[in-house]
Amino acid sequence: MRYRDRQRVRVIEKRERERERERERLRQIVCVCVCSAGFLSTLPPTAGPVAFYAHRSSGAHTVAKGQTLLFDVVVTNVRGRYDATSGAFTAPTWGVYVFNVFFQNGSSNDADLAIVLNSQREVCKADARYSRDAASCSVVLELNAGDVVDVRGAHSEGATLEGEATDHGFSGYLIA
Repeated sequence: MRYRDRQRVRVIEKRERERERERERLRQIVCVCVCSAGFLSTLPPTAGPVAFYAHRSSGAHTVAKGQTLLFDVVVTNVRGRYDATSGAFTAPTWGVYVFNVFFQNGSSNDADLAIVLNSQREVCKADARYSRDAASCSVVLELNAGDVVDVRGAHSEGATLEGEATDHGFSGYLIA
């Protein structure tokens, strides 16, 4: 093979390697997933599943208005984004998430708990009006990476919980 031909082959091979690197880079930037809900969503490849479920170790507890309720028994924590010591979930990536809280009232007063976004906004509120009433709320939120979701007392007189430890729980998961 002549010198010029070898040069051309090298240039072609180099371009092909560059194209393959670019294709791989683009694959890593964005992957398209078909969600179980039947729609397409664009997620970074590092997103993967995110889910948690935690309940209390003790059924009886009183939480003041604005106080974060700790669900200290972690049953599921895929990707480790729920922190039982702070009671908060931190979103690892942008996406659409579902959150749920449920509890049982332990006093004759109203007991309200709220799912709170970034320590500022109540996005869902559960109200149990009478003793032994159960309440829950669920919410779908679009979160950015680093957004924090927790559960707080939402009634001016606080909330008294009663029942078994598993009567009070907090969960969340990424859907898209």
